[in-house]
Order: sequence, then C-alpha cells, then structure tokens
Amino acid sequence: MRIKEEKILELISPSDIPDGFQFVAEILGFDLAKELILKLGGMNVYIPKTTTEKIITPYIMERVKILTDAEMSCVKINQILVNETGLAYSTVKKLIRNLSN
Repeated sequence: MRIKEEKILELISPSDIPDGFQFVAEILGFDLAKELILKLGGMNVYIPKTTTEKIITPYIMERVKILTDAEMSCVKINQILVNETGLAYSTVKKLIRNLSN
C-alpha cells in the first residue's frame, strides 16, 4: 500500500528540504514550502521579474496617464519612468509606444 504524500510531509523538518529549495522555505515559510512540494513537486517553474513586460505594463499605463494629466512632456515622462523602473530608456519608449497601439 502506498503511503499518502501528506503523511510523508508531516514527518519532515526544514533541514530535510533539498538545498535548491531551501530559499523558498526561508522566504515563504516551511508550511508553504511543504504545500508547494505536495502540489507542484517535480515541476520546473519560471518566476518572472517585476520588470517583465506583462507585469510592468499596468504600472506604466497608470504612470503615463497620471504624468500626461500633469501635462509633462513625453521626454520627461520617459525619464521619470526610467528612474522609477530601472528599465532602459529604449524599453520604456517601446512599452509606451505599444500602449498607444
């Protein structure tokens, strides 16, 4: 008879988590790390940066609206967004241009 995975995880301690996954337990907590092992065990997951286009676009949209309403020039808006996001000037310009389309 196969042992239920939940029962297996009940018996582990934080030191039993593999080294490559320890940081997850440290950041999110041991219980959540065990839940991820139970539900997603064996899966490879890409975790995007906050500057990934799909994630940052709502922020860019909101800031462009606010800064445009404040009657700032396009150049000034781009400079502000470069400073706020750490993105390259050309990337900010591209994202704003994509919003217009």
